Amino acid sequence: MVESNNTYRPTVCAIVCIRNEVHYLPALLSHLGREGLDIAVIDNGSTDGSREFLESKLGQGILFVKDLPYKGSFSLRDQLEAKAEVIASIDHDWVLHSDADEIIHSTSSNVSLVDVARAAQDGGYNVINFEEFVFIPKPGQDAIQLGDQREILRYYYFAPIPTRLMRMWKRDSDLDNRSGAGHSLEGNKGIFPETQILRHYITLNQSHINNKYIGRVFDNAELSRGWHRNRIGLTENDLSFARIPATHGSELSCPKDRNFDRSKPRKSHYWSWKHTPLIEAEMQVVETGRRAAFLKADLISMNTRLSHQSRLFKKAKMERDQAMWENEMLRKSLSWRLTRPLRKLAQTIRSRK
Repeated sequence: MVESNNTYRPTVCAIVCIRNEVHYLPALLSHLGREGLDIAVIDNGSTDGSREFLESKLGQGILFVKDLPYKGSFSLRDQLEAKAEVIASIDHDWVLHSDADEIIHSTSSNVSLVDVARAAQDGGYNVINFEEFVFIPKPGQDAIQLGDQREILRYYYFAPIPTRLMRMWKRDSDLDNRSGAGHSLEGNKGIFPETQILRHYITLNQSHINNKYIGRVFDNAELSRGWHRNRIGLTENDLSFARIPATHGSELSCPKDRNFDRSKPRKSHYWSWKHTPLIEAEMQVVETGRRAAFLKADLISMNTRLSHQSRLFKKAKMERDQAMWENEMLRKSLSWRLTRPLRKLAQTIRSRK
C-alpha cells in the first residue's frame, strides 16, 4: 500500500494531446493540478475554443501548448510522435501519458500520483500500470450541462488483457509507447505491483458519442496495423446507451468514490457486446419503459388539448346563449314599440264602453 511521504517528491509531467475537448478541460486541468503534476499540452488543430482556453491557463500548471496540425483524419501515431518529442524536451523525473477524457489517480484518496511515483521509484520500479473503468451517461444524462464529467457515475470495468495501461513511467528509463498504441511500453520495464485507477469518460452525452464515432475518419496506416477496428462503421443503434443492461454495469455512490467493482470485467466496449437473451430482455424492458414515457407524454398532451378545447366549447356556448338572450330581448323590445298604437286604440275603445 502506497503511503504519502513528503521527504522526497519526484517531478511528474502529464502530457495530453487534445482536439476539440473544451468541455473536458476544466475538470481535467483542476484534477492534474491537485495531483501535483505539471502539464504539457499538444493541440491537434482544435476549432472549438480549446486552444484559447488552454492559453488562458498558461503558467497555471500548463507549461506550454505545442501545435500538431490536423491532417483530416485521426492519427494516434502522429500524436504519440509529438508526445515523444515533448518527453525528450522536458527534464521531469516521471511522465504521464493521458488523454483529455481521462481522469487518472491512485487507489487511495489521500495518495497522489506523485506519491505513487515516489513509492515506485523507492522500490526500484520504473513503470506504473492502471486499470480502466469506462464511464457512460445514463440515457438522457448530459455531463455538458452538469459541467463536470465526473458527475457521470455509471461505469463498467474494461479489462481485455492484464497489465494493459502502462501510462506512467520514469522519463530516463528509455521506454517507448509508440509501437504499443500508447498503452504498453517497450524497453526494460519494472512494473510497480500496485495498479492504479484510470477513469475513462469516453462520452459526455448521447449526441457527443454519436458525433465522435459515427463516420469518423482514421489514419489508413493505423487501420492496416489493426488499430481502431472496434470503432469502425458504428451506428446510432450500436452507440445507444440503452444497450448497457443493468447486469453489465456498476455505479459509484458519488464522484469521489473509489470503491470500484471488478467482479464484471468486460473484454470489449459496450457497442461490441453481443445480445444474449438476458440482455435482449433487459433492453426490451428499457425500450418498453422509454415507449411508455413517450405514450404518457402524448396522453398528457392530448388531455391538455382536450381540456383546452372543452374550455373553448364552454366559452362558445356561453357566448351563444348570451347572444340568443340579447336577440330575444331585442325582439321583445321591437315588438313592444311596434304594437304601441294598437294597444292605445284598444285602451281607448275599452274606456268608451
